[in-house]
Amino acid sequence: MKLNLFGLSVDIGKRGIENPATSIREGSEWLLDSLGGHTAASGVRVNEQTAMRSSAVWGCIRVLSSSIGSLPLVVYERTDKGRRVAREHHLYSMLHDAPNQSMSSMTWRQVQQVHVTATGNSYAYIKRGERTKRPQEIIPLMPSSVTP
Repeated sequence: MKLNLFGLSVDIGKRGIENPATSIREGSEWLLDSLGGHTAASGVRVNEQTAMRSSAVWGCIRVLSSSIGSLPLVVYERTDKGRRVAREHHLYSMLHDAPNQSMSSMTWRQVQQVHVTATGNSYAYIKRGERTKRPQEIIPLMPSSVTP
C-alpha cells in the first residue's frame, strides 16, 4: 500500500510507518495529526468527517445550507434610477439557473454552504471558454483538496 504525504510517496505495506507492528487502520497519532482534527476531552478525535457523522451537526448544517441555497441569486446592474436585474448579463443564467451541467443553482449554493459550515472554506473551479475566456461553468471543489 502506498501513502502520499505532502507529495512524497511512501510504501507502508499493511503496517504503519513509525511502528511496523501498528496497523495503519488503527489510526496512529501521526496520521491523524497530518489529516487534521483534534482530540476532545472525551478522548475522541473530532474533525470535519467525524463531526458530520453526528445527526445534530448534520441537521444544523442542512438547515443552514438549505436556507442559503433557497435564497434568490440574481445579477444586478446600476442604472441612473438605482438598479435593475441584468438578465442579459453573461453570468445571470449561470448564477441564477445552473452554474454547471450537473447541478442547479440552488444545489450548487447548498454544496458551497455545506463546505463553508463544515470546513470554514468553500472553493470552486471556474471553467472558462478557450477563445472568450468568459466563465462557462462553476464547479465546486472539495476544500480538503485545495491549498489556499
